[in-house]
Amino acid sequence: MFAFISLLLASLAQAQTLFPAPGACSGPCGIHDPAVVKRSDGTYFRFGTGGGIKAATAKSISGPWTAIADVLLSGSKINNPGNKDIWAPDVSLVGSTYYAYYSVSQFGSQNSAIGVATSPNMNAGSWTDLGSINLPQSKSYNTIDPNLISVNGANYLSFGSFWNDIYQVQMSSLTSASGSSPRQIAFNTTSTHPLEGSFQVYRAPYYYLFFSSGICCTLPAATGAEYKVMVGRSSSPTGPFVDKSGKSVTQNGGTLVLASHDDVYAPGGGGVLNDPQLGYILHYHYEAAFDTLQTWYNSSGLWTGTDWWNAANCLTVTADLLAVDGNRASQCQAVFTTTLSKNSQGGFLNDYYDDQGWWSLGWIAAYDVTKNQDYLQIAESIFQDNTNGWKGNCTAGGVTGGMHWTKQPQGDTGFYINAVTNELYISIAASLANRASDGGKYLAIAQQAWTWLSHVGMTNSDGLFNDGLNADCTNNGGPVYTYNQGIILGGLVELSKATGDSSYLDSATTLADTYINQFKSSNNGILKESCDPDKCDTTAAQFKGVFMRNLAKLYTATKKQDYKDFITKNADSIWANDRIEQGMGETANQLGDSYSGPYTQANPSTQSSAMDALIGAIVVSV
Repeated sequence: MFAFISLLLASLAQAQTLFPAPGACSGPCGIHDPAVVKRSDGTYFRFGTGGGIKAATAKSISGPWTAIADVLLSGSKINNPGNKDIWAPDVSLVGSTYYAYYSVSQFGSQNSAIGVATSPNMNAGSWTDLGSINLPQSKSYNTIDPNLISVNGANYLSFGSFWNDIYQVQMSSLTSASGSSPRQIAFNTTSTHPLEGSFQVYRAPYYYLFFSSGICCTLPAATGAEYKVMVGRSSSPTGPFVDKSGKSVTQNGGTLVLASHDDVYAPGGGGVLNDPQLGYILHYHYEAAFDTLQTWYNSSGLWTGTDWWNAANCLTVTADLLAVDGNRASQCQAVFTTTLSKNSQGGFLNDYYDDQGWWSLGWIAAYDVTKNQDYLQIAESIFQDNTNGWKGNCTAGGVTGGMHWTKQPQGDTGFYINAVTNELYISIAASLANRASDGGKYLAIAQQAWTWLSHVGMTNSDGLFNDGLNADCTNNGGPVYTYNQGIILGGLVELSKATGDSSYLDSATTLADTYINQFKSSNNGILKESCDPDKCDTTAAQFKGVFMRNLAKLYTATKKQDYKDFITKNADSIWANDRIEQGMGETANQLGDSYSGPYTQANPSTQSSAMDALIGAIVVSV
């Protein structure tokens, strides 16, 4: 994913150990190793890894970007493996000519070469490939990741990746390094020497050497070992470069500029654009869980490989992400629009009241981040149909009722009354009480239903919800699913907000405390479903995320440190143990079904469930 930030913002944020969110990007934003150049007419050109050097243009650095033809349609004339899958371009204007330096290689190999192509204007079809710059080969370095800086008529090319890291050579000409002797300018002494992707820029009175430190392409990495952006500076373009403490970058030095944060994972592989209007802009790529989720999103406005109700939870996750990351606005709003237009004919109704309830909550979440009344109206319409299911004959707390799970009886057992459907009923009604113009009627429904649920005996001796009731209105002793402990937390938060009555929060905290304390003692503080690991179907794989989503809501209302710690620990465990990288594309970071790992496989249910925890970690960090 292509992204950018102001370097001034980055420097200020780094001092506070916080990092700014990436700038918005629209159009085709999936790119690795981006190089951005602004032409004199104001047009931005972006180049990146893949094919014959991927290219795009825009009138604004935030887009919308429009893909144009690759720089080298037939690949590089360098006769090395990988010459049709070119890496890490660097484009510079010297005089009246644009020079695009590029890498030809294969992953993990030193059989590499750096080439160059030229153009008078960077337009599609205008590039001439000149082939290799004849950089001397050595076992000490890898000839990839080039970057040129021109100083007073002298041209210096930095390059290198792992092995002995980053080197620099003074070019004999802009198209040749023949006869030159490279020298090391940055080195990490740890076992794999994980430095690469250097980029040098001058801002008086210093030359700044940016580089990527860590693992980019064989993730997952140990926590903290993934890509991050570092910098050193020098009064000379040839170094020595030191960090802000004075430590040489050839001795593990480097000042941290940007690291993983929020939904940004493994940022790096970029460069710096000195934009006359915007100032110094750091551009880079990063991996995001949402991009992976969207690989399953299809033309029907749903997510391939998951069930109807799971798709509603994917919609909710999309809205929750937008609530914490406004840079995703165009992507998320497109999901809302498409999903509604493709699926509204049936009113998001089916034969199951719980399925309908998930969709109602999903559209409420979409309304919250867009204020689009259409979304609120569809949520109300769905809930109106759900009120037809309040036909139970169980009496509790002076109320006779209970939501049926289905619209038709289940064989000889009749209508089943379970926790999930009733908790959804309360949560939707309480949410609408805080949003709809006639909120009073929804509040009355939510309060009545909570009175019934809190007295009907659906909880076990620990105060946790079992699956449901027998036909005689007694507890059926069914499983204690994670989502049945979570849905109602959000509903009680909404009830407390609607009434100002803190006793609803007291009930929620009692339930949440009891539940998470079980995992502190039995699973190292990591949330677990009874089918974990590896035995959860797409239905059960969704459950944990529902709990985490609603626990984050409870934290927002109570600011209880235990909830923050629990959510953060689970999010950290997901990244470290339940995630896998499957290549260099933008759709990496697949998240599995077991928060404690190991990763086995992913689908939209596991992805969105894990994202609930990750987004929750962002929510509690604010």
